[in-house]
Amino acid sequence: MCSKKLIFYLVISAVFILTTLSCSSEEPVSITITDETHHLGDNVGSEGVEYSSSFEITSTYESGILSITFLFPNDAGQSGPEIDFPPEIQINDQKVGLFPSDFPDNPDCINNFREYDCDVTISIEIADKIEMRNNTIRIISKGEAHEGDDDFVFTDLKIELK
Repeated sequence: MCSKKLIFYLVISAVFILTTLSCSSEEPVSITITDETHHLGDNVGSEGVEYSSSFEITSTYESGILSITFLFPNDAGQSGPEIDFPPEIQINDQKVGLFPSDFPDNPDCINNFREYDCDVTISIEIADKIEMRNNTIRIISKGEAHEGDDDFVFTDLKIELK
């Protein structure tokens, strides 16, 4: 009698565990940090050289993709980000990008100051940089090739988690 109860409880426990595991795969989550247009840099009309925001992660994910869109032309009259000294993106004070290699190699979009003068969306894997807590993201203007080249305009800063 005891062994039948034990087997029954083991079977019920196994079914519960398998059901929990099969139901625990989470749907992809999209976090829009900002969909507004932001002008960073030191030229007139900019918001300053840094944009900062926070977002909360309440579960673990295998994949996290950050995407950001740089606009050109734009209403601020600014060129695109400089490729050789691109804006820096940090999550929780750790640099995740940008690097010159993050920009598409399109000669039609690169001006004589090596600024990327086309609309471009860049995606970066960040799963190892985000944590189950409140996270901080920063976009920092870094251009150095010539005066005024640190200015750029971005929008659609998002994170896709899977």
